[in-house]
This record gives sequence, C-alpha cells and structure tokens, in this order.
Amino acid sequence: MKTRSMIGALLGLVLMTGSLYGHFIWAVMEKTESGDPQAQLYFSETANPDSAEFLDRLTRLQAWHRTAEGKYAPLQLRKVETDDGGLLAGALSSDRGSVEAECLYGTFSHSDQTMLLHYYTKSLSSDAGDTLRRSRKLDLDVSPRLANGELQIGVFWKDRPAADSQVMVTPPGGEPVELTTDAEGTARLKSAAPGRYEIRARWVEKEAGWFEEERYAEARHYSAVTFDTSSSTSDDSQASDGAGPAESPRLTDLPRGITSFGAAVIGDWMYVYGGHFGRAHHYSNTSQSNQLSRLNLRKPGDWEIIAQGPRLQGLAMVAHGGKLYRAGGFTAHNDEGDEHDLRSIADFVRFVPETGKWESLAELPEPRSSHDAVVIQDRLYVVGGWRLGGEKPVWHETAWMADLSKDEIAWTRLPDPPFLRRALALGHLDGKLYVIGGMQKKGGPTTRVDVFDPASGKWAEGPSMFDTLADADRGKGMEGFGASAYTLGGRLIVSTYNGNVQVLEPGRGEWKIAGRLKDDRFFHRMLPYESRLLLVGGASMRSGKRLHFEAVELSSLK
Repeated sequence: MKTRSMIGALLGLVLMTGSLYGHFIWAVMEKTESGDPQAQLYFSETANPDSAEFLDRLTRLQAWHRTAEGKYAPLQLRKVETDDGGLLAGALSSDRGSVEAECLYGTFSHSDQTMLLHYYTKSLSSDAGDTLRRSRKLDLDVSPRLANGELQIGVFWKDRPAADSQVMVTPPGGEPVELTTDAEGTARLKSAAPGRYEIRARWVEKEAGWFEEERYAEARHYSAVTFDTSSSTSDDSQASDGAGPAESPRLTDLPRGITSFGAAVIGDWMYVYGGHFGRAHHYSNTSQSNQLSRLNLRKPGDWEIIAQGPRLQGLAMVAHGGKLYRAGGFTAHNDEGDEHDLRSIADFVRFVPETGKWESLAELPEPRSSHDAVVIQDRLYVVGGWRLGGEKPVWHETAWMADLSKDEIAWTRLPDPPFLRRALALGHLDGKLYVIGGMQKKGGPTTRVDVFDPASGKWAEGPSMFDTLADADRGKGMEGFGASAYTLGGRLIVSTYNGNVQVLEPGRGEWKIAGRLKDDRFFHRMLPYESRLLLVGGASMRSGKRLHFEAVELSSLK
C-alpha cells in the first residue's frame, strides 16, 4: 500500500502541475562488471535507479534492442535490486545502436481527473547516426542531434512533427532547461556541448476514451531519452559519403525528413520546395510542405524559409538562368486519418530569387504528378507521371517540352513515349533525353531506360541499369524506383534505391557501378555543387527518412 501511495504522489505531481517533473521510464546502455553490454531501464525522475518496487507497476512494458544496422530484436528483461534501488536489465548483443521501450501504464486519477498514461523511452549509443535517431516502434519519438554547437530536438507524434510540445533537457553537468517545440516540431538548445543529455517530452491527446472499463478524460504520453554526443553524433560525424571524402564545410541537416520534393541549386544556394514528411503511404493536408527553403552551401547556417505556395509532393523543380521552375505535383485535400483525397495540379511557375516572388507561367497541358523534368539547351522536358483526382489514377501517355528562352513560354507535345511510368528520373547525355527506371502501370518497378533524340524526334530503348547489377541483385527492379539523376562532368550519374551510384559515359552502351553511398535513399534529390554531387532528403526502406547530406566527389567515381 505504501508503494502505491508513493507512486500516486509522484504521478500526481506530473498531472497536477502539467509539467515534465515526476517519474518516467528511462533506458540506458551500460557494461556489466564482466564487460558485457547491457540494457538497463529505470522508473525514476532521472536516468538513475529508484525504488525497485516502482518497477512492479510496469506490467505492459515492451523493449527492443535496435542494432547499428537498424534491425530490431526484443529484449528479455529481469528485475534487479541494487543498493540504490532497482532496475530492469537485459543482455545486449552489442553496445552499439539503440534501446527502445514503451509501456501503457494505464489510468490514473488525481483531483477528480482520470488520465491514461503511456510512457516511451530510448537510449542512443555515441555512434548512432540518422539511421537510429528516428524510431520505428515508438508513437511518441524524440530525435536529437548536435549540429553546429546546437542541440536540435525533433519531437514526433505518430511520425508527424509535434508542435507546441513541452520538452525538458538536462545537459551534461547542468540544470534542466524547459523548451517548447516550434511549428516544425523542433526545440533548440543553444551552445550545446558534447556529453550525455537527458531529454523528456510530453504529448497530450485531449480526447476522452475508455480503458479496461474505466473512462479517462485525456491521454498523456511521456518520452524520456538519453543521448550521448561524446563521439560521432557530434558536429563532425554527419554528411559523409561512401564514394569519396565528405564536403567541407559540413552542411546543415534538413529541418525535417522529406520525400518526393523539388530541389535545385543556383550559385551557392540550394533550394528545396514541398515534399512529404508524414508516415509512408499516409497523406493529408498536414503532412505535406508548402515551403520554399534555401541553404547557403558555401557558408552553411540555418535553413531559411523564403516563400510559400501550395502543399505539394510528387512535383518537379529545376534551375535555369538563375531562376527556379516548378511543375505539377499533387496536394492532399483530406485531413489526417480520413480517406485520401489526392489531386494532381497543372501549375507551372517560376521563382525569381531577386524579387522573392513566384510568377505564373503557362500551365501544363494536363494535371500531373510523380513525374520528373530536366533542361537540355534551354528546353525543359517533362515526362512520366499520372493524374490523381478521379476514381482511378490516369497514367500519362504524353510528354512535353517548353522553350525557356522564349518570352512567351508555351508547351509543345513530343512524340508519345513507348511506356507508361511514374516515380522515374530524367537526365541527359550527348544532347539526348534519358528516362530512367520508375514504376510501370503494368509490371511493377523497372530498371528500363528510354532515350529521346530531339534531333530526330524518335524514342529508342537505352541500356538498362539491370545489366549493371551483380547476379545477386538481378531482377530487383526497385533499383530504378525513386532514383535521382544528374549530368555532371560529361557523364550521366544516377543514385539508386540500393545506394548504388551508376554512371553512363558518352559512347558507352552500358552503365557501370562507380561507387556506393554510405546511406541508401530513394525519392531524394541529387544535385551538383562544384566538383561533387550532393544527396539530399529521401528515405530508406530500412531506416526511414534521411535528414543529413551525403556527398559524392566526381574524382572518386571509378
């Protein structure tokens, strides 16, 4: 009875004040006396043991070890009583990766109010990168990173940024600091030093419900995270490549993970527009970006939002003549959780950095999304995609060209392509247009390549990326799905689903794998800057959305 009253007093403090004070579930990774790695979970105010009796209330606890490769394995925990209290301990296969746990505590009543309490926790090893920062198990997830001397804390509720979430940060050797997340779900602690941080976050669902025949007024979710920045999670660890040295200076991570967005480089500036930042295959009017942001590549600082527009993903954006051209995309008109209402648009607009304004141009001849675009000698080509908005998607049989050198820009229809594909990549080589991979209307993803010759006005089938793959990878059409292409140094370069960097050179009839990324990604963008290509955004099927940059030096490609 004494234990229940003690726990009640501690939980009552949390509920009464509405603040992040009280007991939480904490996870840490430690070594046993024999040197074996071990997960330790506490129910305490800080990441230290407390009364062993408190642990008996955690009857619905689940815990996992996530390896450095991103694979989850369930943890078997046992109660251990120590001189300073008690903990739950579980053997780890290694001291790398993360430990994650969640516990539906149940209902708790205080001052005539009944709440449903749900706890989450995560511990990141010192070498944990972007692959491990975001959980695939926890509804309330806290994703910290140390960048440019600033601790950036992303808070996510069911994979969506949690705005106005209360956060408490205890820095190494310091006192707790209370923060609040911004509209992007991010809280920032300036002048952050390397070391171990303890982070707590709260999310409240202000909806009544029932749990085990007891009615509650609202559900409160609490997450506690330990984050060690003493090693490679600090400033110097991010933005490495698999094919050559990392760029210098180091580039600032994206503010949030996005896929299916538009991006381009003008001078020393990278521009990013739109994109999807919600859960995979879940689209709503609150999970698509409507922002045009930019980052100075020569003197990286914070990303700055310079303009807005419609909420879009599946769009194409290119740079030409010091301006941005944005074509098509689709907008979700439904609320989160409602039946999808997705509509492609025909917008074709130009952004002028000097004025900071969008200019409307001649619309695409039909609404289009999941396509791509490329400029060849002043001419913008748009190929692939479909139209969303009816009972069924309409796969486009057409392709179009617009001459950007004209005062009055108009669209000219090209000979119809001999394919129906979306989620493809466009590039060019020797003045010819290359359509690379994608998803077929029939047959699924493909590594097929088609070539259009503007001089003859004819289509021809080009060398498939399939021929480049090792025997173990043959037939994996996903290699061409959501790829990104760019022509630089007289070579057509493609970054593919499995992290391969494939190159096609003039006069050659086959692709070659010239390098491999450290972190695979698809539905990303690959853009040029000086003598390298920058990989930005996108996602990995295994690890979720990518926040960091990766660089490929042209000199490193075989």
